[in-house]
Amino acid sequence: MRDSVRICRSMGVVWMLLLLSACANVLPQHLKNTPSSQSHQTSLPKFSDAPLVQLFQKQQDQHNQSSDTQPVNTHKPMDTIMPKKLRDLRGLVNEHLHGRMGDAVAQAGVDSAIYPLSNGIEAFAARSALIKNAKYSLDLQYYTLQKGLSSRLLLREVVIAADRGVRVRILLDDREQLGRDKEMLMLNAHPNIEVRLFNPIKRYRSNIVSRWVVFLSNLSSLRRRMHIKMWLADGVLGITGGRNLGDRYFNAGDADNFSDMDVLLGGAVVDKMQAGFDDYWNSEQVMSVDAFDAQHLELRREQISRMLLSTSRLTQLERVSRHPYLQALKDTEQEMLPFVLSKVTWGQVDFFMDPPSKIKHYPDPAHISLSSGGEIRPNTLVFDNLIRAMSQAKKEILIVSPYFLPGDELTQFLIDLHNTGIRINILTNSLQSNDVPVVNGHYDYYRDRLLQAGIVMYELRGYPDVPALPQWRHPIFSIKGSRTALHSKVVVIDGQTSFVGSMNLDPCSVTGNTEVGVLIRQPAFAEQMRQLFFTQLEPKFSFELRQIQGKTVWYLGGDSNLDETQPERSRTGTVFTNEPGSLWRKLQKYIGGWLPEHYM
Repeated sequence: MRDSVRICRSMGVVWMLLLLSACANVLPQHLKNTPSSQSHQTSLPKFSDAPLVQLFQKQQDQHNQSSDTQPVNTHKPMDTIMPKKLRDLRGLVNEHLHGRMGDAVAQAGVDSAIYPLSNGIEAFAARSALIKNAKYSLDLQYYTLQKGLSSRLLLREVVIAADRGVRVRILLDDREQLGRDKEMLMLNAHPNIEVRLFNPIKRYRSNIVSRWVVFLSNLSSLRRRMHIKMWLADGVLGITGGRNLGDRYFNAGDADNFSDMDVLLGGAVVDKMQAGFDDYWNSEQVMSVDAFDAQHLELRREQISRMLLSTSRLTQLERVSRHPYLQALKDTEQEMLPFVLSKVTWGQVDFFMDPPSKIKHYPDPAHISLSSGGEIRPNTLVFDNLIRAMSQAKKEILIVSPYFLPGDELTQFLIDLHNTGIRINILTNSLQSNDVPVVNGHYDYYRDRLLQAGIVMYELRGYPDVPALPQWRHPIFSIKGSRTALHSKVVVIDGQTSFVGSMNLDPCSVTGNTEVGVLIRQPAFAEQMRQLFFTQLEPKFSFELRQIQGKTVWYLGGDSNLDETQPERSRTGTVFTNEPGSLWRKLQKYIGGWLPEHYM
């Protein structure tokens, strides 16, 4: 019955899209030439880093001796944020990690440094520090690079690093860069910066409308994206996790309480991360932005200079106090990298990355499916390794997934684990907090099954630290996103093993997009993740979901500061019998229910 309903809904959606395509006034513009396979080769000299193990030897890195002599640079660094000149990255790693590494490597498999980046300001400062201390290479691989203050500040530092001779490679998913070819070409004009796009549209790139029409004419392309988030500096330190590059991910948005998680890594795992980046960079699914416009290089370089000048004005000392975000950055640990490196823990880290060829040979059927016998399939490496780790749980599994559409097989898998006595707690977005409300269109079915089986579920509230608003007070057609949102992708198993990555537990992530993730076998790190998890479950942040007479309700504990207008108030708390969320969000959820589930 559910399948027939889905088919009817899908047919309706197809007709709607065809109508929109017919109404759109598209002015296509063909490319003059098509790049050959040779376009995937970098024009810069091939860089080869020394083996990582050499970084942890007792002798001082030779680059430290020349670190006080900086190359000539016409652009001043952001002294207002990190005023003290730091030594080069390899020297810092050598100094702060050598002693701890010597003890750690005596234990088999303990070869990687780990530091969580749960705070947006700290996550920004860590990336800024990696840029400032990079001496050889910077590799950035991201699903999206959004416009905003934080991106301008980071790109400014990237260009300054390129000016001093650092090789910069930026790999972005094409869909999320709609209409931004000029900006990408501007960066690409720098002789030490190259920008490439994953699975790009090769024709009809003239404007946003034409590109969206191309996407909608081939709906399967919408779910074949590079969803990876990874940052590498000198092949020595790397960052991966759930954060894209944009203001909301670094707490630079207006009044946003945006929860995300990534992790800074050092040691042996970075070798695997670097190899994974290189595989993508040279894959046939990637194309340089030069293919779209190889002219006007001098003009692009002038645009770079103007961008740097406009950003530097924001970072002048007299302006810092008037800009709250810059002031917060200034007040952050002045020597971010030495601080982090002194606080790292050591453990075993396994790195997994779906291959770029996944978009050509993505799993079928399109719904989440567990591999028979628990084998690791080539195109679902991240998902299969996570499932294998979860299947080995003995006591507890904590799951954080912002877009939670587990599918029939994964739902039954979790229920079976629960029936063996394993405690399972799940945190996801509520309709209030979800930045993509259409995803909730298919969520209710799996949520109710899990609750009926006894699994504990929570949903992040949309408006923490303020009384929950009555339904009638919500804006009906507000186009603004929630003041808070959950974006972390974290799983904690038995308080011993943690997963941090880019993958949501939904069909699109498992069967369509390419993803990245790390399994961290380190009890101290796992305990940090557990504490963060249970902090988010407090009533001021999250609803607890319950089943009352077969109906799902949203429960808030009695210690929450609630408005007297809320229904069914009692000594123990408040129960919402109707799903919290504005009428506009409920409309989006309804529309999402008509869309095919595997596109969510």
